[in-house]
Amino acid sequence: MAPLDVDASNPCVPPSHPLVASVPPLPSAVRGEPIVIDAKCGRINADRPVLLYSNGRLVVVRELEGDVGGSSDGSGESKWKGGLSRPHGVKAFVYRGHMAQVTAAKFSPSGCYVASADARGHLRVWSYDNPEHLCKLELSSAMAGPVRDIGWDFESRRLCVAGEGSKTDSSSECARVIQWDTGVTCGELGQHTRNRAASCAFKPSRPMRIATGGGDDSRVLFNKGPPFVRVVDDKTMASEKCHERGAVNCLRYSPDGTKIASVGTDRSVVFYEGKTLELLGRMADVHTNSIYRCDWSSDSKYLVTCSADGSAKLIDMEAGSELQSWDILGEQRNRILGAKAAAMGGASSSLGDSASSLGSPAPKKKSATELITSPLGTTADRQGRSAQLRPDVGGMVMGCAFLAGDLPVAVCLNGEIAALPLPSGVGPSSSASASGGATAPKFLTGHQFPVSAMACDPVQPGRFYTGDTDGVMCAWELGQGGRSLAALGRIERVASESNDSGEESEGADVSLMNRVHTGAITSMTCIHNSGRGAVLSAGWDDAIRIGDGTKVRDKVEIEAQPNAIGRGTELVAVVTVKGVILMKDNTIVSDGIIDLPFQALSVDVSADDSTVVLGGENCNIYVYSVHPRSFDASAGQKELTLKQERVLEGGHLKPVHSVRLSSDHLASADVRDVCVWNIGDSYAPIIGKSRWCFHTQRIVCLAWSEDGSVLASGGNDDSIYLWSMTKKTKRVHYSFAHRGGISGLEFMKAGDGNGTMTLVSVGADGCINAWDVADDVAKKFG
Repeated sequence: MAPLDVDASNPCVPPSHPLVASVPPLPSAVRGEPIVIDAKCGRINADRPVLLYSNGRLVVVRELEGDVGGSSDGSGESKWKGGLSRPHGVKAFVYRGHMAQVTAAKFSPSGCYVASADARGHLRVWSYDNPEHLCKLELSSAMAGPVRDIGWDFESRRLCVAGEGSKTDSSSECARVIQWDTGVTCGELGQHTRNRAASCAFKPSRPMRIATGGGDDSRVLFNKGPPFVRVVDDKTMASEKCHERGAVNCLRYSPDGTKIASVGTDRSVVFYEGKTLELLGRMADVHTNSIYRCDWSSDSKYLVTCSADGSAKLIDMEAGSELQSWDILGEQRNRILGAKAAAMGGASSSLGDSASSLGSPAPKKKSATELITSPLGTTADRQGRSAQLRPDVGGMVMGCAFLAGDLPVAVCLNGEIAALPLPSGVGPSSSASASGGATAPKFLTGHQFPVSAMACDPVQPGRFYTGDTDGVMCAWELGQGGRSLAALGRIERVASESNDSGEESEGADVSLMNRVHTGAITSMTCIHNSGRGAVLSAGWDDAIRIGDGTKVRDKVEIEAQPNAIGRGTELVAVVTVKGVILMKDNTIVSDGIIDLPFQALSVDVSADDSTVVLGGENCNIYVYSVHPRSFDASAGQKELTLKQERVLEGGHLKPVHSVRLSSDHLASADVRDVCVWNIGDSYAPIIGKSRWCFHTQRIVCLAWSEDGSVLASGGNDDSIYLWSMTKKTKRVHYSFAHRGGISGLEFMKAGDGNGTMTLVSVGADGCINAWDVADDVAKKFG
């Protein structure tokens, strides 16, 4: 038995911080691996749609009320079950106690605890209904490899874990059952070939049973207990081999415990009796590609499945037939690619003959009795599989579940969560009301990877844009006086209106991964000139892409990797590894890259477009004036260049990673110090080094309040600091603001013009947070 460890870390944003709105990242996804999501969030959350999933090293508990349908009361405070009170705009809780990628997470039947595990085989059981979310159990070696699935018994006392054991250690296990509070093993489960298990399920009633699915051997092993041992008899041995090949990706018991369903890469769904484990039926070729997940409705009458073919299907257990099919991939293709979808071969035939049109019953009903004896691998089936090699992998459906109220949801490879409308007459009345009578899936979008840049719209209050390390950009709206955040959707890349070459690479992202850049986005800005608005983003694909906030059409290629962007009113300065580029009216107005005698790391431009400030790797700050160099008659504008005016030396002892101008002051920051300079007094230092020096890692972003009296700084130490220009010896500290560091900060007004002291932050954890700092500023700074 592994030793028990006490959790001494802070696993979440402290409740004392003024977090008023938060949007978490979408589920992580790896092609070919099912996404483990849990919508059975226990008795304390039984009356609200809550979804549990993982993103990187995070575990996300996300309330979907109002996002996938239904209504929200709009009150100032949301009372989550278990005694948790959060502002109404905070619709999610993000747990940050793991040090490796989280691969599985499940609520206990009571809803008071969550068991989560990661790629290193670490298992943690932590309290959900406690504001401090204390860790109750930590096993550092629950598995030798990644944990793929977790199951709770109906008493919330035992845990079953399935995953990958060691291939060289004969004593290593791929499936275990333990007491959740002590970690003591309570039986020996059957082990799978090559020590790989893909899924596990606990029977929700007595007599207790555990089923595990193999990751390579296509078998379903049954165990009884406690103490648990493998069931070996003729009937059970015959039931173990109902899948013909590949992995058994998912096993799930029905809520009443009478049946168990398994799905796998052989595209079949197999049903067993819950107690005797006798085979009840087998539906072959339910999908045209691997089936990744399945889940039962609360009344045990319906089963939802999802597949790499881009569809989700609803199976009626009483009729033994397929009742509904949702073409999620097709819906995404039409939404993202529009008219180009027709040019992709009529939906690529990715759904095969078994798919139906969206919102209509499947034309071919498959009887469980008939399909037990139907052969697999027919010529027609093989031809159907040949059409599955397609570029639109982002629409693969990797996970599915029934939310509270029996509303089915599915998660795609691109991370988007789709709420699936049930056909009329299916499920309780609450499901129909939750879907709002819709006939098409409703998609919940956002970021799936660390957010690396943000930009605020200078004209539209409350509107801002973000970009992540996967090249995806999103638009957001800050509303209700700064107390709500709404995702307006992902920004799509489309073909340029002036591009007649027809190059597909410059058009829409046909992979449906919604990438604007083919590399990480390093910086963004938003500028309005000549009556037009533009969002500019720079990425590691050595390009600057220009859009209008919903579509990106134009691309400016540069000869060096961009690292930072600063803007004035009309002028934009882009820092690259080779120098600086000046842009105006979405075109380059400098003579290519302006060479610099130092390596620039950060940049900002004054509001009158006359001054460019650069922070250097040599610890100095350089102030340049903008001058015309020549006049291009064909372009109708002047070519600009930079002239060095002064060098601020001695202010920093480390490279200057951030600079920010206000109307009167210049703020600069390195890995520890934040310094402030007086612009009107020849850049005389106001705050020197070793005064505002409480960050412990690189300071990557600075933001001035609207009146210039408060400066905010964010760094890779997960901290946000507020500094006052009037009370220079005081500060406000928000620790653990973002896991992995803060990448963007801005003081913003909401869309209704209120909330001038609302601070919006983004970070490496993929979260978008809004902080109401007005009370802390008034209390600390007066």
